[in-house]
Amino acid sequence: SNSADIVSGYLAHCLASSFGPVGPFQGAVVLTGLALILVGAIWNENYGSSSNKTTTWRSNMAGAYKTIVSDSKILRIGLIQGLSEGSLQTFVFLWSPALRAFARSSPKDVIFLDGDGEPAYGLIFGAFMACGVVGGFVEPYARKALTRLTTINKHENSDAATVSNSKSESENNDSCDHGELKPVAVDFLCTLCYLSCACLFMTPFLLNKTSPYSFLACVGAFLVYELMVGLYMPCEGVIRSIYMPNESICSLMTMLRVIVNVAVALGVISTNYVPFTSAFAALSVMMVVAAILQISLISRHELVELFDHFTTKKWWSTVKETSNHTPCKEKSA
Repeated sequence: SNSADIVSGYLAHCLASSFGPVGPFQGAVVLTGLALILVGAIWNENYGSSSNKTTTWRSNMAGAYKTIVSDSKILRIGLIQGLSEGSLQTFVFLWSPALRAFARSSPKDVIFLDGDGEPAYGLIFGAFMACGVVGGFVEPYARKALTRLTTINKHENSDAATVSNSKSESENNDSCDHGELKPVAVDFLCTLCYLSCACLFMTPFLLNKTSPYSFLACVGAFLVYELMVGLYMPCEGVIRSIYMPNESICSLMTMLRVIVNVAVALGVISTNYVPFTSAFAALSVMMVVAAILQISLISRHELVELFDHFTTKKWWSTVKETSNHTPCKEKSA
């Protein structure tokens, strides 16, 4: 879908250059009509499952509510992903007026501006989607790197003789562990991404609208934000698979997605009463709250162990040991 978004962004830019502001809308009408013809011609009817077991919407929502109430981690995950998705959806409404405001004081010949000195929205949107793709490609490597950094050698506190005798077995086990899914590493990666997004959202709030460099600085911050989105979105799917029961995950996310709708509605409505810079500051606060909730999923015992692991520089010896052998292939979650 990201590839289609990149192409559509460039196509919208070309249509706007040729036919004016209405060009992308005219192109959307044509493509929607083409999709209607294809669906009517080749799309078969989906009659659903042949199972006789039926469930009502009310029973699904009641079961989801009981699961949320009985497990605080699921509630926190819903709040976290509601805040992150709500921030992303609100950003969709805010980025174009923000760039238009900063473009007024920018030189007319800078990248991402069209001939009229307005932001090239199609090209910028395509660049956003490209950064999201890059973030998705980087995510497995970032998760493996954090897995190595957060891996605590079980034999760190034993005597040297014991470590020497079990070194070969320990290395084999560690190499396999680094290929497996480690919840602590995923939690840390999401936390770092959320904090990075919070800092990036503060860029429009801190920039001077009259500075000739504000436009490019704002575009750069938004591009990095989209890269962070591509980085943390796969992790959110992994977290759902870890903490949420598979048989009710759809009902759970449907109920918790109400947070997204409320956050987006409030964010969009607030732009009528507050400057967009203040709206970005509010998004930054939302991402900080999401980061705090995310780190709370890690137990206090694990946090204490990791703090001791990093402050005593034991993590560096672990990284050097694990980098000397090839890790096992990652298991599918």
